[in-house]
Amino acid sequence: MPRIALFLHDFAATGVTRNAVAIANACAERGQKVTLVVAAAAGPMRRDVSPKVDVHALLDAKKPLPRPISLVLAIAPLSRYLKAIRPSVFFSAGNHAHPSAIIAHAAAGRPCPMICRFSNDVVRPRASGVRGILNRGTEELAGGFYRVVVRYADRVITVSEELAQRLRRLTPHYADKITAIRNGVEVADLADAVPPPDHPWLNGGNVPVVLGIGRLAAQKNFEGLVQAAAIAARRRSLRLIIIGHGGETARRRLYDIARREGFEHALSLPGYQPNPEAYLKHSALFVLSSHWEGAPNVLLEALAAGAPIVSTREACGAHEILAGGKFGRLVSSQDINGMAAAILETLDQPSEASNASRNIWLGEFARERMLAAYLTVLVQAAAPGASLESDTELAEEPPAAAEIIEL
Repeated sequence: MPRIALFLHDFAATGVTRNAVAIANACAERGQKVTLVVAAAAGPMRRDVSPKVDVHALLDAKKPLPRPISLVLAIAPLSRYLKAIRPSVFFSAGNHAHPSAIIAHAAAGRPCPMICRFSNDVVRPRASGVRGILNRGTEELAGGFYRVVVRYADRVITVSEELAQRLRRLTPHYADKITAIRNGVEVADLADAVPPPDHPWLNGGNVPVVLGIGRLAAQKNFEGLVQAAAIAARRRSLRLIIIGHGGETARRRLYDIARREGFEHALSLPGYQPNPEAYLKHSALFVLSSHWEGAPNVLLEALAAGAPIVSTREACGAHEILAGGKFGRLVSSQDINGMAAAILETLDQPSEASNASRNIWLGEFARERMLAAYLTVLVQAAAPGASLESDTELAEEPPAAAEIIEL
């Protein structure tokens, strides 16, 4: 029987992990032999792995290591694993894993086809001064990184059509390797009613709550969100909750910004929460403030939960998910005043799109559709000529956002 090996860093609560685990579980349910190969087996999403999926940890560190160090240390044991096991297909699940995965795969003598999934965009927002120089340098390095991965991999999957188009422009001679498979969510589960979370601001209060979700990292631009919420709060009463992992330094920085803006009393950072759908259901508004993304899962979850949405245009995939702005307001991550205005406008007048059109559009992002497409790609790579006839319709190329605008 073909063996599918999926590689990721660990089981942290991220979109990359969530999707990798879902893909592995779906393949195992269809009778495939699947192994999740991880640098470290720590993280809250370990419990979501099906008993039918094997887990192989490459490192046995007693204390968690920083991700870059962990991934470098994982190269040698990953190469030995690939050389000894010789899986039928090797799948690198996210951008951060690709350098280690490619080096290990090459060192093992390219023992099997390799598929790389681009989970995130690394284009930085335009800026001036030293930051602008650093951003341009990062973009040049990222472009070189993209080209190496696309040339080396047997197949490349992106999580949005926008990201696929960017990669095709960077590597026109290898464009036929690149396929977009949109991220998906459990639409029915998120549409169900759920009780409010255990947070005092979401249990019968009259003050609207603005919600942000994600790691407390520069990419997510929560500094900008705190500033925008503080500006909006000068016009009307509101509160801001940001849920997600973050160190004490990041938390202190956000509280310092809120304090300078006179907004500290209205900011809550409760950390990682296992039930983000409850927060989405009971908040007045969700804001995706990121400087960059690949195809943000949380935006899909907010859409499925029925939350009013404000999102940044720079978040790759956001324009696609929101059908060009039909299902949420789009602003620049650099325009803090514009973000504040969009928060106020959305609180006063949520999207006029009907629930029917929203539900039809969400059907294009159903988790089953995404998993069927990945299953088809992986099985065909592991066993050329194999087919999954029952999944063919689900795996077809989804329509462009423009096709839904008139709904």
